[in-house]
Amino acid sequence: MEALKEFKGTLLSMEITSVIRHALMITFFVFVMMYAEGLVPFSVLFTTSFIQDGHGMLPMLSYSLKDTALIKVFNLIFGLGIGSILFVMGF
Repeated sequence: MEALKEFKGTLLSMEITSVIRHALMITFFVFVMMYAEGLVPFSVLFTTSFIQDGHGMLPMLSYSLKDTALIKVFNLIFGLGIGSILFVMGF
């Protein structure tokens, strides 16, 4: 019975991961299409691409919540910094 509960939990986490992955792919696709249509500059595309790491952080999240948050904050600061520089340069 315990194995069945663990299996159901694993399936639920896989479904959540799949939903997150698809949502991020759709979001990325929207920004790529906006860039292709000339609605947003390259700096916005770069920033969204850099900050969104999809489900790659899930294994880290199971290891350490603090380290995961630090990495996400670093990605955000770095992405916005480089994106801002690219925007000012006209990209």
